[in-house]
Amino acid sequence: MSWQAKLESPKGAINTLTVLAHPNCMQRHILIIDDEDDIRAVAALSLDAIAGWKVSCAASGIEGIAVAKAEQPEAILMDVMMPSMDGPSTFREIQKLPEIAHIPVLLLTAKVQG
Repeated sequence: MSWQAKLESPKGAINTLTVLAHPNCMQRHILIIDDEDDIRAVAALSLDAIAGWKVSCAASGIEGIAVAKAEQPEAILMDVMMPSMDGPSTFREIQKLPEIAHIPVLLLTAKVQG
């Protein structure tokens, strides 16, 4: 099952997002780690309102690790490029912690190669 929505970011850009969801995915829990408020908001809206996921957010790698430990989400969606601790560094730290190392992590970036 999939849903497609046109989303307008707070800065006015319109994006089309398709969210694939299994009928049993309702109330699944995902953690979004991104330093950009707009990206967290669009991702949370997409996963919560469109697909019914419970969404937690963190604005940095360090905060994300703390939230992952406390809430034990089923998956983590994380930005690659963040200040202080980037996505790959955060992922390596997550892998060192047995209590959260089992959580699947998906890294993404909005960077466009020119």
